[in-house]
Amino acid sequence: MDALSLEYKAKDQLHPLLSDVMASLNKVSSGDFEGRGTLVHWLIKLNSMKATEEMDPEDARQMAFDVENAYNAFYNNLK
Repeated sequence: MDALSLEYKAKDQLHPLLSDVMASLNKVSSGDFEGRGTLVHWLIKLNSMKATEEMDPEDARQMAFDVENAYNAFYNNLK
C-alpha cells in the first residue's frame, strides 16, 4: 500500500513487493481469505508486463483499492 501511495507504477518496483507479500501470506495463512484472489490477479498482471512498463493511473488506483481491501480482509480473518 505504501509503494502505491508513493506512486510506484512500474513492474520492477511493484512485482518484488507483491511477490514478498504473497510469499508471507502463504506462510501464515492456511486457507483462502477474501481478497487473496485479487492479489493473485495483480501478481499475474504484473508478470505479464515488461520490467520498465508502468500501470496506467486507473490500474494503479484500482490496485491500491484492492490491496487495501485484501489487507482488511486478512486482518479481519486473524480476529
